Amino acid sequence: MKRILIIVVLLLAQGGALRAEEPDVVSPAQPAASTVVLTVYGLSCPLCSNNLTGQLKRIPGVEEVEIDLNTGAVSVRLAEGQSVSRWQWLNAVEQAGFTLKDVRPAASP
Repeated sequence: MKRILIIVVLLLAQGGALRAEEPDVVSPAQPAASTVVLTVYGLSCPLCSNNLTGQLKRIPGVEEVEIDLNTGAVSVRLAEGQSVSRWQWLNAVEQAGFTLKDVRPAASP
């Protein structure tokens, strides 16, 4: 219960990046494999990166994970037709011991 309260406080303090009124599923409009970008706080070393990668790859539909330790940007490629809820992203990031700030579709090339 304490953990849930902390999460709610952090979300409110960060400007409500994961507000309940936002759509619960991130599914970019591309019909082929799509990419989602997560902004994650707390990543500082390759071991951290490996831990987060393992957690994210447990989510059904996740094909590839690329992490930029300098910016905390995590690019996740999803299989064709797959979508993942914000709560799945949040849970995976927390299980790895980090804080999820933002989830958004990757910019088109």
